[in-house]
Amino acid sequence: MTMFAKIEISGTMELVTGTHIGGNGAFAAIGAVDSPVIRDARTMEPMIPGSSLKGKLRSLMAKRYNERPASAPDQDSAELKSLFGSAKKGEVKVGRLLFSDMFLLNGKELSELGIHSTEVKFENTINRLSAVANPRQIERVIRGTKFGLSLIYEPEQRKEDPESKEEARG
Repeated sequence: MTMFAKIEISGTMELVTGTHIGGNGAFAAIGAVDSPVIRDARTMEPMIPGSSLKGKLRSLMAKRYNERPASAPDQDSAELKSLFGSAKKGEVKVGRLLFSDMFLLNGKELSELGIHSTEVKFENTINRLSAVANPRQIERVIRGTKFGLSLIYEPEQRKEDPESKEEARG
């Protein structure tokens, strides 16, 4: 099979609930947010890495379409490996879906309304055995925030089999 086209899939992703887009919380000073969101280094606005969307989509599709549960991406069906790629030794394959990073679209609109694009949510987990609480602060992007979405899909053209061509004429 050979690649013969590139199809752009674009749109807007709007968050319908507050969402944590994981950043690096390796060091958090006392009183600081434990788990900040990922931000664009140039604008400092929240963003969604293309790899995060790709991983989430692959995971959801694997649960839905794999014949048996896969414990690793390399155990996905051939169709999923074709779309998302494979790094399995001897089967390295580039995926046909390419994901771009998603940047904030309505930051100015939110700013004009006096709204920040993120909020800090206080959460608490309690250890079932010891009953010890573990309070923490998680930064999340607020609902109504919009991001630009862009994917490139590269379909493959199947090579015609001379025998099947003859059968079709027959």
